[in-house]
Amino acid sequence: MKHPSIIQISNDSIQTLLMKGEHTASEVINSAIESGEIDESDRQFWEKYDKVDICYFKAVPKPGYSAYYHESSKDIKGAFLATAVMVYW
Repeated sequence: MKHPSIIQISNDSIQTLLMKGEHTASEVINSAIESGEIDESDRQFWEKYDKVDICYFKAVPKPGYSAYYHESSKDIKGAFLATAVMVYW
């Protein structure tokens, strides 16, 4: 089964699993494990998430990153609906 697009993003204050579409936190975590984005041993860390947000995001180029994802509006070209599971450091 093909997994929806899911990526792990981190910066100095937050770690995020970002999955295209509208999902529950459990669906995002399970898909991240099944796709190999995170290890099964990371499950407990992610299950203690601080926030789940479903909104539109846009990926833009930024020096030092393959892409920078920021919240956007559905009216912006290239924006996509995604679920973000976030853990604050």
